[in-house]
Amino acid sequence: MKNPDYVDSVGYPCCGPEDCERIPDHYVRDMGQEIHVLPTGQVFRKDGRGAYPSRDTSWWWCKRRKWPSFISQPASCIFYPFNGQ
Repeated sequence: MKNPDYVDSVGYPCCGPEDCERIPDHYVRDMGQEIHVLPTGQVFRKDGRGAYPSRDTSWWWCKRRKWPSFISQPASCIFYPFNGQ
């Protein structure tokens, strides 16, 4: 089941048991309030839907189905580490 506490930018639940995976630090660039996801070219805002504090010190993303215009499968949500990496 998808967790209703975590929604993407348009309000759809983004996380289910098979959706999320840990990602390496070099996949993201933390720019203060903005998180740039380098493999997909996406930008998330920490104060917006789709970006949430991680429950640990790792970066995580929940992925959507593949979109034709993206080389990589886009992330529906990103979870950023508590330590601010």
